[in-house]
Amino acid sequence: MVDKYEEVWASLQQARDLSFSDCATWTAREVRVLAGTLEECVHVETVSLKNMPLGEAGAAVVSALPRGLVNLMLMGCDLGPAAAAAVAAELPELTALKGLYLSHNPGLGSIAAVVR
Repeated sequence: MVDKYEEVWASLQQARDLSFSDCATWTAREVRVLAGTLEECVHVETVSLKNMPLGEAGAAVVSALPRGLVNLMLMGCDLGPAAAAAVAAELPELTALKGLYLSHNPGLGSIAAVVR
């Protein structure tokens, strides 16, 4: 069992695309665990968390994103002001980022607040 876990973990660390879309039952604690694992996925270019209820725990996820990330999909993640501030703070570090998708997050208000 340990060998299989190590094999899956090694594969995850090499992944280019990660999708945790539609994980509507995840708790804030599980989101923070995800954030801890993202730091080790250095080859990831696209992260999709569409329709995952990140809420304010989304700030932890955003701050843990690999620096080579090209696309970040956070549509419908119940993001609010703290997550918006985290996204804005991380943008200068995500120099390869080409796509940032934040639609369907009413708590963000104007997208101008995120990219200002």
